[in-house]
Amino acid sequence: MLTAPTKSTISGSYGGVTQTATLDITPPVAPGDLGPFVTSANVTVSSQNIATGQQGIKAFDGIIDGSPGDPTKEWATLGQLAGAWIQLTGSRPGTISKVILNDRPNLQDNVLSGALSFSDGSSVPAGPLPNDGTGLLVTFPPKTVTWVRFTVTSAVGSNIGLAEFQVFAASTAVSPRVAVLTFTQTQQFQADFASKIVWSVDGIVPTVANGKVFVGTQNALIVYGLLP
Repeated sequence: MLTAPTKSTISGSYGGVTQTATLDITPPVAPGDLGPFVTSANVTVSSQNIATGQQGIKAFDGIIDGSPGDPTKEWATLGQLAGAWIQLTGSRPGTISKVILNDRPNLQDNVLSGALSFSDGSSVPAGPLPNDGTGLLVTFPPKTVTWVRFTVTSAVGSNIGLAEFQVFAASTAVSPRVAVLTFTQTQQFQADFASKIVWSVDGIVPTVANGKVFVGTQNALIVYGLLP
């Protein structure tokens, strides 16, 4: 199953003529939290505590935890309160419709107010966050954006942060992509049941049998007719 955009080169040859085409497949995004697909390259923050393992990527690890439990499962800043921010940037535009924000579960650091901002220039207020790490659900009309940022505008404590920043993708439908190989040359040949049409995908030569694709070649369909 494809989980990322994929390109394949389709080539076909028949009667000494070769044609190629590119099949560009963008799979649909299943609705749900994008956290499992996030890498450190997708996350930027105003600051993070690397020494204690409390980096920004920890807000996307799918685990709602942190000090006084496991502090390596949360994002914590270095002495920041208001003005701290964390941003998720996608490799391509995506449609999102809700976010769940989980404060650090310790009872000293608490986000009192904040805002979600998006690459389309819009913003949505968010807060206060429950002080025990319980999630705050923020919903909004579906937005197709390349990034979303949460900025803290008011907070108490010493090192503000998040246990989890859950960004949910809306279900998207993707039209099938088709690569077409067209042979415009007229081929003249004698009827030969051994004739083959040879084609390949990224250099691999498949064939069709019982509606399925296998490696190999496919017999040419030869149509007989009477010439005047």
